[in-house]
Amino acid sequence: MVFHLIGLGLATEEDITLKGLRAVQRCTKVYLEAYTSILGVPRTRLEEVFGVAIEEAPRELVESQIEPILERAKHEDVALLVVGDPFGATTHCDLLVRAKQLEVPINVVHNASIMNAVGCCGLQLYRFGETISIPFFTSTWRPDSFYDKLAANLRLGLHTLALLDIKVREPTMTSLARGRPEYLPPRFMSIRQGITQLLEIEKRRGEGVCPPEARAVGMARVGAEGQMVVTGSLVELRDVSFGAPLHSLVLIGRAGADEEELLTAFAMGAAQAPRLDANGAAAEDAATARANAAHAGERIHGDDDDDTDGAASEEGADSEAPSAEDGGGEDAKAALAEAGAKAAQGASKATDKEKLDAHNVARAQTLEGEGKKVAGGMHKFDASEVDVHGGDGTADDFLDAFGLG
Repeated sequence: MVFHLIGLGLATEEDITLKGLRAVQRCTKVYLEAYTSILGVPRTRLEEVFGVAIEEAPRELVESQIEPILERAKHEDVALLVVGDPFGATTHCDLLVRAKQLEVPINVVHNASIMNAVGCCGLQLYRFGETISIPFFTSTWRPDSFYDKLAANLRLGLHTLALLDIKVREPTMTSLARGRPEYLPPRFMSIRQGITQLLEIEKRRGEGVCPPEARAVGMARVGAEGQMVVTGSLVELRDVSFGAPLHSLVLIGRAGADEEELLTAFAMGAAQAPRLDANGAAAEDAATARANAAHAGERIHGDDDDDTDGAASEEGADSEAPSAEDGGGEDAKAALAEAGAKAAQGASKATDKEKLDAHNVARAQTLEGEGKKVAGGMHKFDASEVDVHGGDGTADDFLDAFGLG
């Protein structure tokens, strides 16, 4: 019997290869991994077309609890479906290593991924350098290691594909501290947010790697109906309305004459693309601020409210956040005013943070003295007491959140 790792392609149930479909239909158990990327259709659509029941496999199962599934594959055909190509994520490579260690027969079925479909913008694949990933920044974690990779590509005249972060089944810090994870609604990084973070790093580093005038290509929903490819400067693309996920960004290196011609033919100019007006831009920024606050365990609506966890308040905050498509002028102004008021309270919170840090040190020392493994950032806790099986958020919830269900 065989463990099948099957790529689904980029967008819909129709993107699976015939080889992949035949493998799926031979299996007695089929899982869908949907946290390294997401498909543009819900899992139920796959079940209808493929004619099999499909169980969603969360991060914990794939990364920490996969051995029983691999053991099962010694006696029956088992499949794990992944978005894009199986080798598009290191998680899947590690999975295959574990399968080989357990001497489980393997069948890998390849498919298209953003790593090769990026050529739809007109830039040649062999002219791309190392791919970078841009993670969501937090108030205390704003990494810039990808900036050095971008600089290295630029020195060689190579283009850079920037993969923008997504968060699926993300627990709040406070719920982890309580030993029972509660999961926040999924979110994706927009091109606007990715560019904003790039420009922040450029301002900090000041090496001229990605200034506002740097040429780039923004891509949304590659491979799906409604695919959008727009070229322009970073500051121009930041104000383009790219719509629903997933988004990717390409920083252009030294383009040849043939690439310039193809870029003009395949990509829309930023001046012709639908744009965010002032209200729409403010609304998107406000929604981003709300999501960032919720995922950091903070609250936009004042810190003196009742002790409601970020997971409980996020649904309301997310539904109240004005969408870029709706305009949301007054709501956007109100949300931004709240964010400004929250920032103004930062100075008074410094003392509280010092007290919390001191408490964390004391708590960590106590736990370590008891021989326990200490984990947690804002709240220290005994990692062995965490229940990783909590929560019921799925990739389908992600699709529903952005109107793709």
